[in-house]
Amino acid sequence: MTIDITFQETQQIFFKIDACLLTSNSSEGLLKRLLQASLKYFNTEAAWYTLTPHIPISSINFPTRVPKWLYAHSLFQTESIVQQLLDDNPNGLHLLRQQKQLCIIPTKYINHIDGIFMLPIYFQEKLVAVLNLGFKKNKLHWFQDVSSLFNQLATKVSLLLSLLNKHDNLQYLAQRDPLTNLYNRRVMLDHIQNELTRCERYQASLAILFIDCDDFKQINDQFGHDCGDAVLQHLAYVFQKTLRRSDQAFRYAGDEFVITLPNQSMKDAQAVSTRLKKAIVKEPLIYQERAIPISISCGAAIYLKDVTWNAEILLNQADQQLLQQKKNKISPLISSSLMPTPICSTKQPISNSQNHSLQC
Repeated sequence: MTIDITFQETQQIFFKIDACLLTSNSSEGLLKRLLQASLKYFNTEAAWYTLTPHIPISSINFPTRVPKWLYAHSLFQTESIVQQLLDDNPNGLHLLRQQKQLCIIPTKYINHIDGIFMLPIYFQEKLVAVLNLGFKKNKLHWFQDVSSLFNQLATKVSLLLSLLNKHDNLQYLAQRDPLTNLYNRRVMLDHIQNELTRCERYQASLAILFIDCDDFKQINDQFGHDCGDAVLQHLAYVFQKTLRRSDQAFRYAGDEFVITLPNQSMKDAQAVSTRLKKAIVKEPLIYQERAIPISISCGAAIYLKDVTWNAEILLNQADQQLLQQKKNKISPLISSSLMPTPICSTKQPISNSQNHSLQC
């Protein structure tokens, strides 16, 4: 059985895919829409990506961190191997009988397809990805007949990727701290406010940690500012490695960080604080062949359902905790008995008896 479809109908399919791709607002979104549109409109048996280390998506740190959806539909390979396969098949068609073991075909598809069509995607003249479309024998001639349309699609995708990558970079610079790669203060305020809205709507809980690097000025004075930068980067690395996926770390300012802990109590925040401190001790920073002594102090605050809080009040409460801890030269994470005055709240403040001190 062969595919019976006119060239005009085929052009309409590619037009629909073009229209779908033009609605993308990020590099990752472009790749996701291309995969979805290919499965929908080309009606192929399988579709997946082969990614090279040059893939320019800000959320990817090749090959250890990729979005879940992309990881589930991708293989990772070096540029040279992928380019060799393209050079061996200049029309993009690769029949499985030509080579039984292919390093760019997921095992689950090998017995279900007879060949693949490889759509190369380039960025700044470097091969960054290949969209692979698996097909049965009855579709071979169709892929051969429309190869020129696929070439045009590949060019459009590469051009869109270049344009969207510039947008990604601008958005990245606006949202991220360039030294630690954590989200910045502006994003943090929006994030906390959204979390508070979620808590109010669903009667959920939220805890935050306000973290300060102990004796940071002394580190700068003794080891230099480059070492101080390395300390901040190391702390960000430890935070991200230790926290849950649902938690979020931010660089607040200088040597201060904020961590949001959705659906967590003050006791949970205490446990996270202890865990972070142990992680820093367990994984010390080695700078110029020397271990740099690093420790942190943590203040905490929680959303209380009986009081309407905004992000600034919650942060101020956690900061007060932090200042009290450093002033008293103690390490326990404590819960202050002082309650901030709620802003624009119609609810009654809770009594001091409802606050509890926690010792680490």
